[in-house]
Amino acid sequence: ETLSHGEFRGPGHFVLAFDPVVMGHGAFGAVARRYLDGLHRGGRGVRVPGETAARTRAERQETGIPVAPALRGEFWELSTRTGVELPASLSEAP
Repeated sequence: ETLSHGEFRGPGHFVLAFDPVVMGHGAFGAVARRYLDGLHRGGRGVRVPGETAARTRAERQETGIPVAPALRGEFWELSTRTGVELPASLSEAP
């Protein structure tokens, strides 16, 4: 929380940019992982670009992509009307 003269000015942000070549190609991954691990241990709410997307991708590879009930119903109706068979995961009537 940032206060200026008693007024909330919004959340704070920290951005770090660096050149991996300066750190050495071989060491970059290990150094970056230690740094990110430290960030995560240091506080709640630390988010690193790409982590949420990677977690979502892994979950969806494991369990599939969730389909909203309304969209599932539209798929089922279209399948019934056209005679095109749905994949097994969508073949049950909503």
